[in-house]
Amino acid sequence: MKNLRKVAVVTALIMLPMFVATSFAQKKVMLSYKLTQGKSYKTLINIDQDIDFEANGQSMSLSQLMSIKTTVTIDKASATGNTTKTTITAIRMEQSIFGMDIVYDSEEETSKSDPMSKQIAQTFKKLIGNSYSVVFDNKGNVKEYDLGDFGKNNDMANNLSSGSSYVVYPDYKVMVNDSWEADIKPMETSDMNYHTKYTVIKITRKVVTLGVSTTISANNLNGETAKVKGEISGKLLVNTKTGWTISSEMDMDMSMELEQNGTKFPATISGTISTKPQEK
Repeated sequence: MKNLRKVAVVTALIMLPMFVATSFAQKKVMLSYKLTQGKSYKTLINIDQDIDFEANGQSMSLSQLMSIKTTVTIDKASATGNTTKTTITAIRMEQSIFGMDIVYDSEEETSKSDPMSKQIAQTFKKLIGNSYSVVFDNKGNVKEYDLGDFGKNNDMANNLSSGSSYVVYPDYKVMVNDSWEADIKPMETSDMNYHTKYTVIKITRKVVTLGVSTTISANNLNGETAKVKGEISGKLLVNTKTGWTISSEMDMDMSMELEQNGTKFPATISGTISTKPQEK
């Protein structure tokens, strides 16, 4: 009899994780931003991309790996909305084009010695240490951008305005396999349009895993006539309690046709984009 009881206890312990997983699969959660004013998040963004383009009848390829360190500070958090300030603290870029390898690292002075790296440094030094702010409600709908010093650089301003990474949450509870969609128009001055579908993959006490599929379209890029279309898809992990994105892994495939002075320049871009907490 005692042995049977032991077997029953062991069996119960073995089955417990399955029951817990099942209960969370059936659990519904209300996702929203519940942030703490004054808290900061240090994030590392990695962008690994290959760009193929045509110019003057020639086909060319560019491979690029960028690592961007940012600090996001919650300047305001309330029942009516949130304001975050993002500061770029460091940039590293490895680029291969025309048979040349270029390396730039804002944290290493030796990487800025060759002529090409010096040119890149002139561009990036305008970004490092500068901040931009985003105002959004507790469901992730962006209400306002303040690009600060970034606004002095039209290209960078447009890129930042179209790069909102805040998940847009529904105003109802969700469970595993639930989906919802959102249209995101970054700024009045930006022609980029994003249509995103979110799907709940997994729910645990601390983390919700979301599948993300975003289609991108535009007819104007940085003030130039350009047809842009593409898709970004992957997964991201969000904090169940705060709604903040912990990490993400995305695949990107885009095509564009830029027109300048009546000449068209087609290009394709493919790669991966990931975000994760900076290692301490």
